[in-house]
Amino acid sequence: MFRKPFRVKSAIRSFRDLEVYQKTVELATDVHNLVFPERCKATTASSHSKLIENAEKVPKFIAESYGDKFENIALSLQKLERAQRIIADIITQIDILRSLLKNGEGKEALDKLLVKYQNQKRKILNLQRAWRRVFVR
Repeated sequence: MFRKPFRVKSAIRSFRDLEVYQKTVELATDVHNLVFPERCKATTASSHSKLIENAEKVPKFIAESYGDKFENIALSLQKLERAQRIIADIITQIDILRSLLKNGEGKEALDKLLVKYQNQKRKILNLQRAWRRVFVR
């Protein structure tokens, strides 16, 4: 299968121009807006707050990584790696929340989040590889 070469969509002037940053901010908002059935609120409350906390960390690490890449590329790449680990943790937390719900009780929203976070994890890995090619000599 032939893959088209990656092309930059527009000039990147700050971390806010990175698509992966923008998408992870949107995902953090989606996590904030999750609504669980009344019967599950007691069991899901602590898991949901931990999920929110982790979701907010991902764009933070991406922003910090962007700032560090010109001075300390190793630290920058470590922060992207940390963002990927946090996403793995988020995926696990979503799986656990899904297991607490019956079919049709919000599982669809969690399934959509799972797919979106898996895509962002892959995109962060691609960003890490691109920065390694450009900045590591």
